[in-house]
Amino acid sequence: MFRRLIGGLILSLLLLVAELQARPNFTRLPQPTPQGVVGAVMVQTDSVVYVAGGWVPSTGKYSAQILRWDGREWKEAGLLRQPKAYGQAFAVSGGFVYAGGATAQGTSRGVDMYQFYENEL
Repeated sequence: MFRRLIGGLILSLLLLVAELQARPNFTRLPQPTPQGVVGAVMVQTDSVVYVAGGWVPSTGKYSAQILRWDGREWKEAGLLRQPKAYGQAFAVSGGFVYAGGATAQGTSRGVDMYQFYENEL
């Protein structure tokens, strides 16, 4: 009985260690813009995180801004072809593709690729 108790404790400790090792490590980044945006896309490519577009509630307008995270702060990286929000983005080598979304004129069917060279659009 004592061996079963010790065996059960050892198994419980092993399971706890495995669970702790499997938990992801999250880092909360600061808000990209002071006024806040909704419906922006976020994509990571080549270890760089980009946030693009979005709806700015405080102004009632769509944004065309592209920001990149440099490890310490958000930096301007360029502009979308047109202000938009609620699209889809996926990573490609050196940049990302932005598809669809909503614009001031309505639904966008556009698909645009944004490539960066030395952090410049």
